[in-house]
Amino acid sequence: MLNPDKYYQMLEKFLTNLLYDTEPGVSGSKINPKTGDGPALGDGTETPLEQKLIKILAHTSIVNTGRVQLLGLGQIKKKVGEKWPELRHAILNGLEQIVNKRISSEDVFFSKNDEEHIIVFAHLTEDKARLVCAKILQELLSRYLGNVDTKDIIVRTATGVINGELKFKASSLEELLTSVSMTDVTGSTVPLSSYEGDKTSNLRSPENLARFFQESKNRLNKIIEPVFMPLWDSRHQVVSNYGLNYRLRGKVSPIGNYGSLLRNFKIRDKVIAEYILVEECENILTEFHANKFRAVFCLPVSYETVYNPDLVLAYTKNLAGIPEELRRYVSITLMEFPAGIPEGKIRFITSSLKRYCSNIILHCQDFIPQDIVFYKECGISCISLTLSNSKRGKADYWNSLATTVEKCHKNAIKTTVINLQSPDELMLAHEAGFDFLAGEALCKNTVTPGHMVRITWKELLAGKSPSF
Repeated sequence: MLNPDKYYQMLEKFLTNLLYDTEPGVSGSKINPKTGDGPALGDGTETPLEQKLIKILAHTSIVNTGRVQLLGLGQIKKKVGEKWPELRHAILNGLEQIVNKRISSEDVFFSKNDEEHIIVFAHLTEDKARLVCAKILQELLSRYLGNVDTKDIIVRTATGVINGELKFKASSLEELLTSVSMTDVTGSTVPLSSYEGDKTSNLRSPENLARFFQESKNRLNKIIEPVFMPLWDSRHQVVSNYGLNYRLRGKVSPIGNYGSLLRNFKIRDKVIAEYILVEECENILTEFHANKFRAVFCLPVSYETVYNPDLVLAYTKNLAGIPEELRRYVSITLMEFPAGIPEGKIRFITSSLKRYCSNIILHCQDFIPQDIVFYKECGISCISLTLSNSKRGKADYWNSLATTVEKCHKNAIKTTVINLQSPDELMLAHEAGFDFLAGEALCKNTVTPGHMVRITWKELLAGKSPSF
């Protein structure tokens, strides 16, 4: 096994320095492997492994590409239980053998500890890198545990750096296969072996995704239906914006259940659902225009739907159906985007979406954003927040929210809070300075949004709900 900490620390140092300084396709900063600083790459004393890592990191902002993968052995350690000490050596050697068989001579593999092992791929795309890692874990687990459920095989892809630490997004092999099969218009699962090695597939082409969407949306439309979440504009004291949402067909929900509903979907169905919302938005905008109604509609799009260039292109092909003259009435909300996402990746996504809408909103589900200037520079014009259930009653939490709102306003970024549940929270959100308020305390979702609805702050506090 390789020296664990040395290479992991070097990788973290390199990535931290490179993360926000390079764009996709642009050479990275030249970092000395000994110190992480300096104008020159290396001094001729590096090991072959260091040289490979330097070569990879010198020519790309590596986190942007999804090539840094973490193999976790926590599941196999848990499964073998008390036998782990006696099997440890064999399992770790087995892992190294399998990895060396499946990665190229230009890739880098090293271990942080018994349970965490890093692969830095020199050339593979994010999809292929994740699938190769999933196959490595599948072979290892099968060797020592027998048949293993694909949902128990977890790979983690580096998504960014927060406070100097690499952050990873987890995906199961089941999710990865679902994501791949999403592009197979026959509906069958594409064998994992089809995506190994240097084989190239166009199954995830925008054209095939569009065909798959058309063939599958009728099935999903029988399960779910779009609803609209009214957003109260605190400056103009009017409901003029609606967030597109989902609920189970025939079920009544006061605030909708987009988040919980789509989190339980397979990736394929989540993507289809968000494509359906684009069509719904196009239809409602056309109807409003014909009736001389005006309102802004916020389309949600999750990270899985646009995390790579092919998926972004496929999604924008759907957005292109919205007439140009009506796109000023469209905002796009980035949902479930991991904290610490690299600047290059988020810039690419926002710049691709910007031509089809007037605003890009970043929704922060589990964190309060800190680097507001960074998000501003990446093209974000509004920050949307879901209140933490465990903190929503605490004064210091609301103070931190007020501080964040103030930072946003200083950088010309608007703010939204979407899950207010009581008049007290309504008051606190208003005092904190949020630009848009939404949730059960305001009114229920509606299946029939209307023209801009005037409602004053006094009326809102008195419990008067907008009528549509």
